[in-house]
Amino acid sequence: MLPLITEPLNILSQAPIVQSVRVIEYDETVYGKFLLRIRCRLPLGYSLQIWIHQEQTLRRYAYQLFTDKPILRWDNAPHHPELERFPHHFHDEVGRKLPSALTGNPLFDVPRVLDEVTKFLEKMT
Repeated sequence: MLPLITEPLNILSQAPIVQSVRVIEYDETVYGKFLLRIRCRLPLGYSLQIWIHQEQTLRRYAYQLFTDKPILRWDNAPHHPELERFPHHFHDEVGRKLPSALTGNPLFDVPRVLDEVTKFLEKMT
């Protein structure tokens, strides 16, 4: 497995709010392309899903906190060109679309998403 995949798994496994980590989908080619989907169980019935799709010149990602419906979402789908930091954007719990500080690098992004999810969950208790 590539470090770009194993390191985020290590970060998730060591995060205090993560109760379990499962790789739901994984496919890697010899050409450096891969598809990864991870699901984490969190407190209070929440889950975090991470999806990363790496092509030779393009990396797509989506991070989603959810229960039976999406709550917080970060992604880089190119459908909000009006936002600063396009294509990186964030969907908050009330449906607003906002610029995101994520970069597409899971080594940078996973800790930031975990910080935001932790803050959100602390408000719920």
